[in-house]
Amino acid sequence: MDWHKVTANGWADREPSQLRAPLLTAAYATWAVLLCLHLLHTLSGPWPAPLPRLLDPNEETSIYTWLSVLMLGIAGLLMLDIGFRTPKSDRILHWGWIGVGLAVLAVSADEMLMIHEGVAVRLHEHFQWGGYLRFAWVVPAILVVALGGLLALPFLARLPRSTRGWMFAAAVVFVVGAVGIEMIGGKLWDDGMEESLAYALVSGTEEAFEGLGVLILLGGLLRHRRMDPGS
Repeated sequence: MDWHKVTANGWADREPSQLRAPLLTAAYATWAVLLCLHLLHTLSGPWPAPLPRLLDPNEETSIYTWLSVLMLGIAGLLMLDIGFRTPKSDRILHWGWIGVGLAVLAVSADEMLMIHEGVAVRLHEHFQWGGYLRFAWVVPAILVVALGGLLALPFLARLPRSTRGWMFAAAVVFVVGAVGIEMIGGKLWDDGMEESLAYALVSGTEEAFEGLGVLILLGGLLRHRRMDPGS
């Protein structure tokens, strides 16, 4: 067998830009398949163990959580790489990319460690909030998002228009899911509907929005790298 020909026509000799589209497509496809399986399980009734745990996006040990942590981690590392490649003379872009990248990596770690769940329990025990604030971690989350958005304005203003648009769209979709739809789920939980079909569907929708937001971010970062190969 002529291994040179195999290598020349295989993945090893493809340019990075040629690999990005199929990898991103695979990520979208995996995200969609996992959500469809979760929806099918939710609507069809009990499945044999350990499938329910593996397919539940809200489970720490589920395949969906693993995918979410992985995608957030890749996005954060891509941002750090862009930041380190950006000249230090451009302080806003250099430190902006690094700062946002570290923030995304922190979200990735929280997704795996469920730190916000512990915060929610402690805040609820202290303030006894109910209704849409039943998952009380959304209160500090809203404050952090607002402050982070203000601090990021100079950085966002320096980005290419298309990159800024993709990052803004990703942030909106992610926050709508992580905070907005989470608040609806909190109201259902507070009303004693945590075992209901409605809560399962709302919870799945929340995770779907979060995952879609991360995929939009990854797509925007890969497009930015393609437009600016030096970054």
